[in-house]
Amino acid sequence: MTEVLVEWNPNYQDHSNPEYHQLRNKVCKQLLQILRNVVPLSQDDGKCEDVTYTPNNEEANADSILLLM
Repeated sequence: MTEVLVEWNPNYQDHSNPEYHQLRNKVCKQLLQILRNVVPLSQDDGKCEDVTYTPNNEEANADSILLLM
C-alpha cells in the first residue's frame, strides 16, 4: 500500500474539470496495476470510473487529501 499526500484543490470535486481528470487517471492507473497483481484478469481488464475526492478533514477545511493505495 502506498500513501500519497495531495494538496487539496476544489476542482477535484468537479468531474468536468481537467485537474480532476488528471488526478483520476493517475490514481486509476496505479489502482488497476495493484489490483491486477491480486485479481485474475477479466475480459475487460477492469475499469476505474466515477472517482470522488473529498478533503482529508472537511471540518477543518483541510488543504490536502490523503490517497491510500
